Amino acid sequence: MAIFYTPLTDFLTKDTLPKEDPDKVILGADFTAEFNAISTAFAGAAPILNPNFNGTVTFVDATGGSLTVTGTLAGGSLAISGNGTIDGNLEVTGALTNDGSDVATEDFVIGQIEEAELVLIGDAPADGKTYGRENSAWTEVVIDTSEFDEIVQEIEDTLEEISNGTINSAELNVSGNAVVGGSTKSASFIETHAVTTGVLDCAVANVFSATLSTATTFSFTNVPAVDGAYACTLKLTAAGNAVTWPAGTVWPTATPPTLSAGTDVFVLLTMDAGTTWYGFVSGQEIA
Repeated sequence: MAIFYTPLTDFLTKDTLPKEDPDKVILGADFTAEFNAISTAFAGAAPILNPNFNGTVTFVDATGGSLTVTGTLAGGSLAISGNGTIDGNLEVTGALTNDGSDVATEDFVIGQIEEAELVLIGDAPADGKTYGRENSAWTEVVIDTSEFDEIVQEIEDTLEEISNGTINSAELNVSGNAVVGGSTKSASFIETHAVTTGVLDCAVANVFSATLSTATTFSFTNVPAVDGAYACTLKLTAAGNAVTWPAGTVWPTATPPTLSAGTDVFVLLTMDAGTTWYGFVSGQEIA
C-alpha cells in the first residue's frame, strides 16, 4: 500500500539552530500535530487485506498498466487503460464500452435472442409449392417456367426421334464431330436449274437435276471448308447442249464424258474443299 504523508515540522532545521534559539525547542504540540498528520495519512491508505475503496481509485503499475482482480469488483466505475485480468466476477449494471463502442453483455445478447424471430424451415407449407419468408409469413413464390417447359419438351422430342432412329427437324447443326453408329440419310434435295444458271450450292443439296435448253457452265458454291470433303449426284438432261464442268474437275483417263441425247447421271467428289473435283459417270442414256 502507498501512504502519502507530508511532515509538518522541519526537525533537521531545528538541529542546526543554536541552543539559545527558542525555535530549537520541540514542543508537545509539535509532536501532537505530527502524530495526527501521520494518523490521518494511514487512515487514508487501504490495508493489504480486504481493502475497500471509495471514490476514484488509480492503479499504477510500472510493467505497463495492468490490473488483476481476483475477487469481486462491484459498484462505481472502472477505467482500465492497460490490460485488465479478472479471475472472479465482474458485475456491470451500467453501460460497458470499449473505445467508445458498445460491448455486448450477456444480458444484451440474451435480450437480442429473445427479441429475434427464429424461423424453422420445417414450418414451411409442405404442398410442393415454392415459398419465401416475408413479413413473418410464408408467401408463395410463383415462377414462370413456361419457357423452360418448352425447351425441355423440345429436348425430349429430339431424344425420342433419335431413339426411334429418325430426326424430323428441318435442320440439325453439329459444331463438332458427330459419330453415328447406324446409317444416315437426308431428304430428297432436287434443284432444277434454269437455262442460264449452273450453280450447284453445296449448302442446299447433294442431289441435283438439270434440264438444259442451252449451253451451260456448272460451278460450285458454299463448298464445306471443314475437312474439305463433299460429294453430290447430278442428273443431267443436256438435250444436245454443251456443258462446261466446274473448274478443277478431273475424269478417268483425263477424258470428260460425252453427253448422250437422253439422261445422264454423274457423281462429283472433292476432298480438298473444291480445289479438285473427281468426276465419275454413274450411268448414261438412261430412259
